[in-house]
Amino acid sequence: MSKRVELSDPSIRTLIRELLNDFRAVVLTNRAQIDMARLRETKKGVCFAAVDYIDNGGPIDVTITDTAKQHIGEKMYELFPNVEGMCYYLKIKIDKSGLVLIVVSFHEHN
Repeated sequence: MSKRVELSDPSIRTLIRELLNDFRAVVLTNRAQIDMARLRETKKGVCFAAVDYIDNGGPIDVTITDTAKQHIGEKMYELFPNVEGMCYYLKIKIDKSGLVLIVVSFHEHN
């Protein structure tokens, strides 16, 4: 089970917001594309909702992945934005260059 802690570094929070705000800097994994298509959400809409979530002081959790083989040991960030009145779970990571934000998954938050 991954351990989650709230992000305390304001520079990372700012970077995440900046990348989400320029939705062209956001890349979707195949899983995220399927998740969004199933929910009839767009990348642009999800990015704007996540920026709004951050602007309203929503917490960003940090976790080190220990379950998905292709992501073991990677630092991930978790947000819980509202899109059209529904709360969603958004898992993202920042690529090594710091110029691209990768959406790993997006689904309803239980």
